[in-house]
Amino acid sequence: MQKTNAYLDLPATRFLPQLCARAEELGAEVARIHDGHAIVIATLGTIEAHTEQDGLRLLVCANDAGSLASLTGHLDGLVAAATGKTPVWAGRAGPRLTMARVDNIDRISPSFRRLRLAGDFLAFRDGGAHFRLLIGPKGAAWPSETANGLNWPGGIDAWHRPPYTIRRMDPHARWIDVDIFLHDGGRVTEWTKIVRPGDEIALTGPGGRNVKQAAWMGLVGDETALPVIVRALEAAHPDTRGQAFLMIADPADAQPVDLPEGMQLTWVLREKHKTLAGLLHRLSHPDGEGRHIFFAGERQQAAKARVILHDMGLAAGEFHTATYWTAG
Repeated sequence: MQKTNAYLDLPATRFLPQLCARAEELGAEVARIHDGHAIVIATLGTIEAHTEQDGLRLLVCANDAGSLASLTGHLDGLVAAATGKTPVWAGRAGPRLTMARVDNIDRISPSFRRLRLAGDFLAFRDGGAHFRLLIGPKGAAWPSETANGLNWPGGIDAWHRPPYTIRRMDPHARWIDVDIFLHDGGRVTEWTKIVRPGDEIALTGPGGRNVKQAAWMGLVGDETALPVIVRALEAAHPDTRGQAFLMIADPADAQPVDLPEGMQLTWVLREKHKTLAGLLHRLSHPDGEGRHIFFAGERQQAAKARVILHDMGLAAGEFHTATYWTAG
């Protein structure tokens, strides 16, 4: 078990409600012990927050270093938004910085660009499949590693740190492919228009976990979840059974996927089925053990998905919902 902690010099009444609300938005379970004490139980681990002296102590626990880094990375952003500062974690618990180079950019479909990034990705081969792309203030130097994590020029809240999933990796971990969903007004979308092969980029990770594998799997998501769901399908055991629904805006966004014979993948056009959470009703999940449903997409749809899955009779450990973006 990996652990770290940090002390926040701010009243619990100011920050604790924000932490609990954000955790619930992301699908975590929150146990409010009392006004100054709460425990967040997430897929990656747990966060215990309790009043100490005139501030708040955060204790973060996870099964592995990558999950611990992901949880502390989430907290860094949340604390920075509330206070303008980042926590000082006991020991080196913060995200790992990886420098890479853009090797190739390919418009693979109307809504996606695929970037091949060259670098040393050995830590990602043995760790999680997720990372954060770093886009900083104009003219800012790259973050630097310190004994207590990363130093962010201009402050962490000045950096755009969107999470992404590795679509494919070189067996020797010398490059990764990343599929980026393009949408009007998106900061990364605009960035992909100006980035060129040879440009240096920075990212943090690895972090997070892959989609939980099970004998029967149900997978539902929109374009933002396409990389993680396709990766889960291609990593599934040959005997895996189940269904996957991926919502796209253009039929040309459908990708070839090597999936088990017992898995069915359906590409759903948004104009014909506008509610992502409603696709959960099309799953023919079996009763009993050995099943797992994964849902990822917009925040409000993820909240509706949790209600639907509870109503369908699934226990908390039998499904996971993820928020990948927020409408508006």
